[in-house]
Amino acid sequence: MENMIYTQDPIYLKFLNEISDEKFSEDELPVFDIKSKYSEMLEAYYEIVVQRMSDQLPMMISFFMLKETAQLLSIDMLSLLDGANVSELLFEDSDVGTRRRDLQSRLDRLTAAQEALSDFI
Repeated sequence: MENMIYTQDPIYLKFLNEISDEKFSEDELPVFDIKSKYSEMLEAYYEIVVQRMSDQLPMMISFFMLKETAQLLSIDMLSLLDGANVSELLFEDSDVGTRRRDLQSRLDRLTAAQEALSDFI
C-alpha cells in the first residue's frame, strides 16, 4: 500500500492518459504499479500538484486581501462610534418591539397548533 501514489483517480487518469501513449482505466489502477511507468506516473502527479497550487494561490491572495479590508473597515466603523451614544444607537423602536413580540406569540401559537395536529394524526 505504501508503494502506491495517492491522488483522486479520475484526475490522475486524465493527466496520465495525456502524458502516456497508452490509455488506462480505473480498473487498471491497482495493478498499474510497474517500475517502467514510474516516470509517467510521477509526471502526472506533479501536473496535478502544479494545477492545485496554481488554483490555490489566487484564492489565498484574495482571502488575505479580504481579511485585511475587513479589519480596516471594522476599525473605521468603530472609530465612527467614538463620539456617538452607543446605547441610543442600539435601542429598539417601540413599533419594532411590538411587532417582534406579536410575531413571537404568533409563532408560539402556530407551533402549539402544529404539535396538537401531529398528536391528533
